[in-house]
Amino acid sequence: TWCGGNDFMAAADRGGRLHHLAIPVDANGRAGKPEFKKHTTLEGAVDLEGVAFDPLRGTVWVTDENGPAISEHDPETGRRLASLEIPAHLAKSRANLSTEALAISPDGLSMWTANEETLSCDGPLADEHSGSMVRIFAFRRNDARSPWTPAGEWAYSTDPTAGPPFKGFRRSALADLATDSSGALYALEIEFSKKFLPGFRTRIYAVDFNGADDTTSLESLKGAAFRPVGKTLVYESFQIFQMFEGLAFGPPLPGGGRLAVLVSDGDDTLAKSIRCLRAP
Repeated sequence: TWCGGNDFMAAADRGGRLHHLAIPVDANGRAGKPEFKKHTTLEGAVDLEGVAFDPLRGTVWVTDENGPAISEHDPETGRRLASLEIPAHLAKSRANLSTEALAISPDGLSMWTANEETLSCDGPLADEHSGSMVRIFAFRRNDARSPWTPAGEWAYSTDPTAGPPFKGFRRSALADLATDSSGALYALEIEFSKKFLPGFRTRIYAVDFNGADDTTSLESLKGAAFRPVGKTLVYESFQIFQMFEGLAFGPPLPGGGRLAVLVSDGDDTLAKSIRCLRAP
């Protein structure tokens, strides 16, 4: 998550650590090697996935798949400051496939999260024929002192897998959400299947809510009539042993555009990496 200037913070999915880092940018708009400064251990954190800087409070919010949970922390001390009540549908997530994504809009008044793959009440997981139908959850507040309140749910379908599972393990998931300077929402999708062994496919989609139905009242999406959000592909890549699970938009770049940063989940020491892109 971007914190202003060249400063970012990244959440480790093990150990409850929040890493503070800087990504330098030269006069030509090219990003340099990230500079890791320190880390903070977040109180009560177990399996961190998403992280979002709160521009109105100077704090960080994180998602934890152990629960699932969404909580606010002091980024310097790690002290837990608040917890967000989880929507009823999100509590029906499958094990290790729950609160993966998190984003806060630049004005600090909107928060977004999503389950990684289909909720147990909403249907099957992705395969070669259909994607994973997840829900995007919105929260709103009036100002920094106001509590976050639920503001809608919308269905989002990930792409079908391009191949069969490897040793029973398949993945076509929504890994993260990010908002650009206008507040527009983008979704990071990841795929793992036999088609790409030993690698992963990464896609970024612009999310379009026009014409989409709010699914808050639907206890199950399976067999229900609704219109999911639209999506437009803006980036795609394939990489060996690098599963990018984090996305953030950063500062404007010299020469135009904005820095976009992808971070991989290295599963301990394997292929941890950061990829910097120039977004429009």
